Amino acid sequence: MTGSETCEPALRAVVEPLGESAMAQAEAMDADRGRAARALGPTDHDQDQRRLQGLPNSNGIPALNQIPCVADAPVVANLRAGGVVPIGRSSTPEFSLRWFTSNPIYGRTLNPWDKA
Repeated sequence: MTGSETCEPALRAVVEPLGESAMAQAEAMDADRGRAARALGPTDHDQDQRRLQGLPNSNGIPALNQIPCVADAPVVANLRAGGVVPIGRSSTPEFSLRWFTSNPIYGRTLNPWDKA
C-alpha cells in the first residue's frame, strides 16, 4: 500500500491517482528500453500545467469537471518525452487563485500533521 493510499481520501491531496495507467505506461517504456532519449525542451508557460490528455482538468471548478483535455500541457508533454510517468494529480484551488487548496469538488486539502 502506498502512502497516498493510506492517507487518502481523508487528506484530499492526491485526488486523481493514476496507478493503473501509470503502471501500464511504465511497463511499455521498460519494454522499449532501446528508444532514443530526447532532451527536455524549455517548458511553455502555459497557465495550466496540470492538463493530462483524456482526463478532465477542472481547475477546481465543477462545471469543468467533465470535459476531458484533448492534449497534454506542454510541460507534461516534455516530461513524458523525457521518460516521466505521471502517477496522480493533486487537488487545486478554484482557478488556482489561493495559496491553500479548497474547492467545491474535493473540499479542503488537509495537512497530514495537523488536520485542523
